[in-house]
Amino acid sequence: MKALALQEFENPSVVSFNKGVDLSERARELQRVATAGLSNGEALTALGKALANEISFVIARHPDTSIVEMLNLVFRGIRKEAYLTTTPR
Repeated sequence: MKALALQEFENPSVVSFNKGVDLSERARELQRVATAGLSNGEALTALGKALANEISFVIARHPDTSIVEMLNLVFRGIRKEAYLTTTPR
């Protein structure tokens, strides 16, 4: 069960395809709503708290998944997205 749950998190296109959701659009909307009227530091803190809450919910639904495994997956995804959005193409 754990391997399947972690595999789902490593491949966001599976979620996007299955639910017909454009994850980039959803992320832009989340960022706009969550950071409105906040400084950069406050925005990062608010988004970090929201992400931490979501990680807790995922671990509660998949109790065989360790917090270390989940954080490693999330950090890899954040690092990849940050490089993609800050590196000129």
